[in-house]
Amino acid sequence: MTDKTESTEASRRIYKEVWNKLSKIDIAEHVKEKGGLSYLPWAPAWGIVMEHYPEAEYTFSKEFFYPDGSCMVECTVFIRGALRDMWLPVMDFRNNAIKEPTSREISDSRMRCLVKCLAMWGLGHRLFSGELGVPDPPEAKKVASKPAKKASSPKANGKSRGTEESVTSPGATALVSERAMVMAAPNTVHLAYREFIKDCKEMASLMKYYKENEKELNKLKESHPDVHAECMAEFTKRKEELQSEA
Repeated sequence: MTDKTESTEASRRIYKEVWNKLSKIDIAEHVKEKGGLSYLPWAPAWGIVMEHYPEAEYTFSKEFFYPDGSCMVECTVFIRGALRDMWLPVMDFRNNAIKEPTSREISDSRMRCLVKCLAMWGLGHRLFSGELGVPDPPEAKKVASKPAKKASSPKANGKSRGTEESVTSPGATALVSERAMVMAAPNTVHLAYREFIKDCKEMASLMKYYKENEKELNKLKESHPDVHAECMAEFTKRKEELQSEA
């Protein structure tokens, strides 16, 4: 058995072990409700993880800002050398994306994203149903004094539950964090970039978008030169389209 195979098997055992342990923990006493929505605050969530995996760590990547001013945050949780990532748009308590969010709103969303990332490890995952985190009705009835209202169109609106608590941290404009570029599947990075530039409806916004992400694109060129070339081809294509429409 090769070292790579042994490493893969070890990672699988870690993911399975952590999931089996955290997914079975009853979080009912910690669940709160606000605006008819149930959520797990970050403090007890992280406290539970520390009780079982005191070596666990988490990090936040640079925020990504879209052309319309909305923002996406990213969190990574490391447990026993394995990791899981999760993303979350900066939203208000009606789950609408916030344009030009403040540092407080960004930091709040970071901690919500941490809770969501912990759910990917198993903790409180029953509060979420579907890719973007709509509360599961049976679990909501179990942990809330009143049935939580079911959110609509989760995939279109980016619905999620989290916490309003956080510490303040500044935002930053970036396509994808350096770490994410190195670790993400190249095709995923390319598809994300291609979708982002489609939102640029004017030459000014396209050039502004490029300038804001030029540093990260240069890093991508070093880690994935083929993906960088594809991204630049998409940028050139969109630039030509806008010039022809002018």
